[in-house]
Amino acid sequence: ILFQEGLVRFLFATETFSLGLNMPARTVVFTSMRKWDGEVFRPPSAAEYIQMSGRAGRRGLDAQGMVVLLLNEEIEAEALQAMMSASPLPLESAFRLRYNTLLKLYALESYDVELLVRRSFYTYQRVGALPEIARRRAALEAEAAALTQPDEPRLRELLAARSERAGCEVAMEAFVRAPKHVLRFLQPGRLCLLEDASRGVSLGW
Repeated sequence: ILFQEGLVRFLFATETFSLGLNMPARTVVFTSMRKWDGEVFRPPSAAEYIQMSGRAGRRGLDAQGMVVLLLNEEIEAEALQAMMSASPLPLESAFRLRYNTLLKLYALESYDVELLVRRSFYTYQRVGALPEIARRRAALEAEAAALTQPDEPRLRELLAARSERAGCEVAMEAFVRAPKHVLRFLQPGRLCLLEDASRGVSLGW
């Protein structure tokens, strides 16, 4: 609150301060160009640099923001260029419509769930990707249509034979399991596994 009201002239903070907080400043100063990521010291990534340096400049107060880099140690020119000129990470919607979300939304009688989905960033991304998906699909279909198989008639015969064999195996199994044929195998001491084929469940031994 003190910072937002302009009562704090200088604020020393870690990069966490720049995440998710609306705290713009006139000038952002980087006292070091290395950060500890839990394993090694490394330069900030392009996304991290944009997130922190983007705090420079207060809307309605400053015509431009100032970013100062204190290069108090050597840094590779390529790493510095990658940090300052690389493209930010692409945004990907994490929106997932789960059961508990639906139940909460349906509890609000005045809320339209379909409208929520249509106006979500998730839908915006998917709709925007439709032309590219259609183009890729058309290219794949054209590539598939251009494929040739010199032994296609023989392969069709093989496929038909395999289908016929599978049908014979099903008929043979039904014939063997018929009560009049299976009774002679039901002798004292023999274990039997009972299954309900119509429901696809096992009734046990």
